[in-house]
Amino acid sequence: MVLMGLNYPRNPIIGLFLMLIFTVSVGIIFYYFYRRTGSVFAPALAHGVINWTGKTIMMLFINEDKINMLIDGPTGIPALFLLSFIAFILYLRIDWSAKKLTK
Repeated sequence: MVLMGLNYPRNPIIGLFLMLIFTVSVGIIFYYFYRRTGSVFAPALAHGVINWTGKTIMMLFINEDKINMLIDGPTGIPALFLLSFIAFILYLRIDWSAKKLTK
């Protein structure tokens, strides 16, 4: 789906690499939520929030025919820089020495 241009319809090849950055960054953030809460519900809720806000922004505020998704979209390059920075900070805060979470 990504190679077919799901998130970057005009740039499917570059979009593949940008989606890689997006999914790794979001994965780190979701893992941080999991480690902090000990539950899969926090990352699942965060995943739903990302999907909902991305679609809402696109439907209400952005005309997809007139913008470049590499720059202006919710998964555009400026947003990926911010998301990657947040993921990096949270990555540094994860306690990797902690044992497996058990309740």
